[in-house]
Amino acid sequence: MRHARTHLCMVKDSVGVNELGIGLRAQGRLSEAIVVFREGIERFPAEVALHQNLAQALYESGDTPQAIAAHKRALILDPKSVASHLALYEFLQITGEREAALEHQREALDGTRLFSHLAAREQRSVLILCAPGDWQANIPVDFLFDRTTTSVHKLYLIDLEGLQRDRLPEYDVIWNAIAESPEAIPYLALAEYILASQ
Repeated sequence: MRHARTHLCMVKDSVGVNELGIGLRAQGRLSEAIVVFREGIERFPAEVALHQNLAQALYESGDTPQAIAAHKRALILDPKSVASHLALYEFLQITGEREAALEHQREALDGTRLFSHLAAREQRSVLILCAPGDWQANIPVDFLFDRTTTSVHKLYLIDLEGLQRDRLPEYDVIWNAIAESPEAIPYLALAEYILASQ
């Protein structure tokens, strides 16, 4: 812990604090990373990324309630933060707060409906069609791909107007991950629209 604090004293800006904390977290030194992020927040309280990285470290350490609180503080600073809204969508389902989780998802999808992870050594790309909703709304497919060679684009289908307006990324394969249910009928219809237009 003293080692982390020594390095923190040498850091002059919020970017350096973030990099130090992220490095510690990547090494599995979560308690030290949490200290760095918290002390960084004392020095740079308006830095949204510090709150978000603190939240991730807290979550990985098993403290989901405090992770939720950290993301909520980030949203006070940046109410439109897609990253914090999506994190709260995940975390609040863990704590059984489904409706609050879905509200954060709606806020996130109001900002963007396409989420892309670009592979460092791309060999293929996949467009995954998703529906808004809780964890049961879509088939979990995230662990089916090697993210180092497969670029993954998740498109949330909300309405026809948005599909007609938004430009889709280039892809090799299209995958419908929407789980069948009465609630999914309008989203499955939008998926059929995309497939028919290819």
